[in-house]
Amino acid sequence: MKTSLVRTFFVASPVSLTFLLALLGGAQATEDPAEVEERRQAAARASPSPLDKFRTDYRALYKIKLSNPVGEDLPLGMYPREVSHKVAKLSFFGTPSWESRWNVDNILQGLNLDYAQLLAGPFHPERVESQLQETRTKHLEQSSKLVQLMFEKWDDLEGVLGEEEVDKHLRFYQMVRNLAAHAELVPTM
Repeated sequence: MKTSLVRTFFVASPVSLTFLLALLGGAQATEDPAEVEERRQAAARASPSPLDKFRTDYRALYKIKLSNPVGEDLPLGMYPREVSHKVAKLSFFGTPSWESRWNVDNILQGLNLDYAQLLAGPFHPERVESQLQETRTKHLEQSSKLVQLMFEKWDDLEGVLGEEEVDKHLRFYQMVRNLAAHAELVPTM
């Protein structure tokens, strides 16, 4: 019986030792870098950063066909004066201060073009976060003021342009204002 125990020990020990070494060697194995990166990306998709969430939400509000941004990738030094000037001019529409040489349709078309250029360049989803806070604030102020003016002067504008045209302008300016309001929420790091 003693011999049987000794024989079992000598036979089982190398098998046990081999199994133990295999386990220890497996503990030091490295993971495939591709699998590690894939897990990291899956975790990032599962819990996006505040900046990623901001970008996703901003793109959802961006109702213009998304293309590559236009122009240089630089923050605006100052909000375009043309926009502020046209909004200020529009505030005189329907009042005695309105000058007959001003054409309301041209002013609105000019604002459409100005805002389209801003949305295609500095306020494009890929660039909006690089704009200075004061520029984003001015963008919100001007677009909010324009939407408010459109509501206040609706009847006068409708008499000149027609309801459909005024509504088209208003919807575009509301989209610009909504984007500008969301641009104020750029998360800071």
